[in-house]
Formats: sequence, structure tokens, C-alpha cells
Amino acid sequence: EVDGWKGLVRFEVEGKGLDKKDLWGKSDPYFRISRKEGDTYTQIYQSNHIPKTLDPAWGPKQIRLIHLCGPSLSRSTQLLIQVFDYDLLKKHDLIGQFSTTPDELVKSAGREFELVNPSKVNKWGYRNSGRLRVV
Repeated sequence: EVDGWKGLVRFEVEGKGLDKKDLWGKSDPYFRISRKEGDTYTQIYQSNHIPKTLDPAWGPKQIRLIHLCGPSLSRSTQLLIQVFDYDLLKKHDLIGQFSTTPDELVKSAGREFELVNPSKVNKWGYRNSGRLRVV
């Protein structure tokens, strides 16, 4: 939901069937949104992590439109949405990711996006690393 003149985008994010990354068969997922600027991506949002789940629901969030779209407010700006497994003592593990645009996110409310882990793409039988639904 876009709140016109205030320039806020309100949304909720839910994960379904995420890959297991922890020793005991769960993950501690969080998501990150990055905006493409030239040849690189700049992180613009990071959620809290939710312990021990493969089906997280992060609840209501909001982000300023200018952060999501960039200074030009272009709704075709490339976004990278990644889901990681939080680890206290080591590097956080990428669960999966997908690319989209602000316009596609707003128009596709309720749609599920497949999370793909680039390091698994060529493995036999790999389909995805779960799904993310943006409402």
C-alpha cells in the first residue's frame, strides 16, 4: 500500500518453506532489501530475524518511497530482496533471493516470489529455497 503524499510504502512479508540452515533443522530468517545504483546494490532495509522457523511472518513494515525508488522516484528501479539465516557467531547464510521493482511489488500484492540461491541453481533437482509473499 502506497500512502501518496507522505511517501510511505506499507507492506507485510511472509516466508514459506524456507531452506533449513541450522544444525537442528530450522533457520533464523531475516530479509534485506537493496536498491540498484549503477553496478552495485545499496542496502535500504533490513528486518528483524525470527528464531527457529521455516515459515516466518515479519508483520507490518513501512519504508519511505524515496528509499525504495531512489531520488528519481522511479518505480522501475531494480530491487534485490534477499533472505538470510541469522547466525550469532559466524557469517549469515544466504537462503535465497529475487529481483523486482517497486512497481511490481505494489501491483503484485499477495503474489509469491520464488527464492533462488545462486550457489544451488545448477544442482540436480533444485527448484527453489522457499517462497516470499509480499502483502
